[in-house]
Amino acid sequence: MLTASWKRQSIETELHPQNGYYLDGKIGLTLGKFLSSTQMARATARAGYFFTPENKKIGTFIVRGQAGYVYAREGEEVPSSLMFRTGGATSVRGYELDSIGLAGPNGSVLPQRALVVGSLEYQFPVTKSFSGAIFHDVGDAASNFKHMTLKHGTGLGVRWFSPVAPFSFDIAYGHHDKKIRWHISLGTRF
Repeated sequence: MLTASWKRQSIETELHPQNGYYLDGKIGLTLGKFLSSTQMARATARAGYFFTPENKKIGTFIVRGQAGYVYAREGEEVPSSLMFRTGGATSVRGYELDSIGLAGPNGSVLPQRALVVGSLEYQFPVTKSFSGAIFHDVGDAASNFKHMTLKHGTGLGVRWFSPVAPFSFDIAYGHHDKKIRWHISLGTRF
């Protein structure tokens, strides 16, 4: 698959982003049946915006979004590694990792051709290196955008902005399956 990507980022600091944005997109396609068993195209796009008012005691507002789609003719087999699932600490919190997609046999989750994920988060300062967080995530992976049923996750978290990397601990409620789950992650979500 031939792939081209584009990225634009303007963020003050990646260890504790307070203002700025990122945008990136990627498109890949096969050259007919040359070096591939499937003729297909895959596109993804991600964006995020961080905003902190001048009075930093107010906190930081974060909006993130991601979309993706795999196009192939009906009946063409698309490798599952190129399709989408979602859920987990870096997408829709309140759900297990990659647990959102088409339900398969024996509790498995099958990847799908279309993906949408969105997140709103408010981080409020507790100390210089600790913040609390309130968030709401939505997302789904389906055969196409028309057939999506967005799954919602809402929760609270703690952010530690260590000198090495940001650390996040979140507790989230998955509205669809009515379960509470906790998530730990290291690094900034871009």
